[in-house]
Amino acid sequence: MLKTFIFPASMPQEQKVHGLAKVAELRRQLTKAQCETNPVLRFFGNLRQSRYRRWIYCLSEISHDRWNIRFENLSERERISIIRTMMELRDLVGDFPRDLSPDHAKIH
Repeated sequence: MLKTFIFPASMPQEQKVHGLAKVAELRRQLTKAQCETNPVLRFFGNLRQSRYRRWIYCLSEISHDRWNIRFENLSERERISIIRTMMELRDLVGDFPRDLSPDHAKIH
């Protein structure tokens, strides 16, 4: 059922108050949800919008799917190179989570 739009000037006062209360409640819910976001998910969400995303996803797909590369099987020089690249990406993206724990890997 479609509701017709009522101009605010023609609304009864109690309907305006109810509407403002509903807007305030939605705003509180949105603020609460933003505070509870997982920093890792936020990082990858921003990375999807980054101009570097294709390059990053391409490297990860090639290394894992095609050659089945695992971090523990790499040489020390290769590991250092990967860590330096990750640090550069952290600086490029800007809000890379600084303090990560295993709990951040969980998706709620």
